[in-house]
Amino acid sequence: DFPDSRKCKDSKELFCHTAFHCSTSYEPRQGRGLIDLIKNDNYKKVLAPADNTAIEEVKRFGTGYLDRKYAYKGSRADGPLSFRLHHVKAGTVIVCEPTYGWRKPHNVIDLASEVEFFIDTHKVKLADPDGKVMKGIAKNCVVVTYNCPQGGHDLVMEPTVDGKDLYVSFVLWN
Repeated sequence: DFPDSRKCKDSKELFCHTAFHCSTSYEPRQGRGLIDLIKNDNYKKVLAPADNTAIEEVKRFGTGYLDRKYAYKGSRADGPLSFRLHHVKAGTVIVCEPTYGWRKPHNVIDLASEVEFFIDTHKVKLADPDGKVMKGIAKNCVVVTYNCPQGGHDLVMEPTVDGKDLYVSFVLWN
């Protein structure tokens, strides 16, 4: 759960003191999407795996489906996935993959252990490797922090395993 705003005064909790920019690959959306931030075209925009089933179901019944949960998909063979983040202030980045329904497919990379993260050219570690900060908020996200000057920076993700796919659907930063 998000922190109680009444207890944020002296807190160092992630969501207490700063607003985040957010970009998504979901459609429809308002404002900038990940497509506006992506720096390379080696990752393809695809429907998130859980959305494929839902869309097929509504087609079968002849009804519409209002949104599309897209994600950027690639693998180690495709190289790194890079986004240009504008107006970075605090250096905290949250990267989320799409939800997968009841079970994550076996051929999908684990963001917490099978991806190396870089801000510009600096390798960074996860701020929350055990998922405690995001517990109860979003189990499909990881938190990366880096003390960087304010301004624009590149977020680079490099898969470290072969034969699995990396999916990214949201990036938040402050």
